[in-house]
Amino acid sequence: MTVADNVAYPLRLRRRKKAQRADRVREVLELVELGHLADRYPHQLSGGQQQRVALARALAHPPRLLLLDEPFSNLDAKLRERARTWLHDLQREIGITTVFVTHDQGEALSLSDRIVVMAGGLVRQVGTPEDVYHRPSDLFVADFVGTINLLAGEVVADDGDRARVVLDGGVEPVAVTKAVPGRLTGSVTVAVRPEQVVLDPPADDDRLTRIDATVIDHEFLGDHVRQRVRAGNAVVTVRAPSPSPSAEVTIGIPADRTLVYPGHPDGRTDA
Repeated sequence: MTVADNVAYPLRLRRRKKAQRADRVREVLELVELGHLADRYPHQLSGGQQQRVALARALAHPPRLLLLDEPFSNLDAKLRERARTWLHDLQREIGITTVFVTHDQGEALSLSDRIVVMAGGLVRQVGTPEDVYHRPSDLFVADFVGTINLLAGEVVADDGDRARVVLDGGVEPVAVTKAVPGRLTGSVTVAVRPEQVVLDPPADDDRLTRIDATVIDHEFLGDHVRQRVRAGNAVVTVRAPSPSPSAEVTIGIPADRTLVYPGHPDGRTDA
């Protein structure tokens, strides 16, 4: 079937009059920016255009709820990014509640008003993208959403909302915020995003715990570098605008952007 016939199919099933079908098909094809391709056949369309035809067909008979299951999975990275922006604008325009299933955290964070993180059929966290990213409810969510450092340590003091933790092989305790209520003792996991770790921070910044580290390597990623450093036995990934010129560096870890969870990163807990 042509693009127009595909989009009209749900309306034919509902026995809409021909003139009504034509008007609605024209309307939804303009909505998905495919009005000029109404007479094309599937083999004449790109993968992204085929996805938009499928979406137009879903919208032809106005739904109360739109369900999208990995809609961009067959698109290349550049087209996927454009499709994400286009869908975001479209969803705001039509105002239909949309459930979007994806394994791509970037899609989830950029498209959603609320995110549900699931594992093994269980809901692990429900919240805004900001909540899920900055305040993950447990280690699974912290590790699953985005890139994060999960560092083993031992609690040396519990100060109520915060704790002090010595990282594996370290000497100086790191001030961290407690992710879950209750007193912390023994083995814990410190979670901090690479962009929150400060490379060679100023000496007078008392918001940070300063730790001496040694550069392992770095990856150039265009607008930033991802640099790995060793602090004690811990390997910490840092996002920085450029690589450090020195092999010996200092990293700064902010207490208000660093969370601590009970248990060891590999799942071990104290007896």
